[in-house]
Amino acid sequence: MRLKVKIMVIFFALVIVRIAIGHIMLSSRNSIPKFLMPESNLQSINGNICFGINQTELWNFGDHGDELQQYLISNTQIDIDSQQLSHNQITFFNTALLLFANDQNGNVIGSYGTPIRTCFQTDGLSKGSHNATIQIKDRSEQSYQYQWTFNVS
Repeated sequence: MRLKVKIMVIFFALVIVRIAIGHIMLSSRNSIPKFLMPESNLQSINGNICFGINQTELWNFGDHGDELQQYLISNTQIDIDSQQLSHNQITFFNTALLLFANDQNGNVIGSYGTPIRTCFQTDGLSKGSHNATIQIKDRSEQSYQYQWTFNVS
């Protein structure tokens, strides 16, 4: 019984921390949030910008791999210069590898996948500076956002 209470206290503390830091927009390279795994400093390379969505950082107690991945993909929004990209304009890649989360007794309490590689094309954009925003909601409806500027040459 004592172990169960400790786990619940830790879980609620994590929820409170997520609520406190959740809806923050960032813009400097040094402060890229842990839910993103950038490639090429989030700049356009060969007409694409790609990054990973780190499922580990968006996982909540009780989430399970395939459901979590599909939920995150469905609840990812990318805006370029305040124009929302359709999901047809975003490519998501992932492997079938699942990682399991266990409590201290070894019981499975959920699972998550490897980072979801996410790309969108920039070759249709005009040359110059552009603003991008990514917003993701996790299964508890917590919103995570990041904003950055990139150049098309």
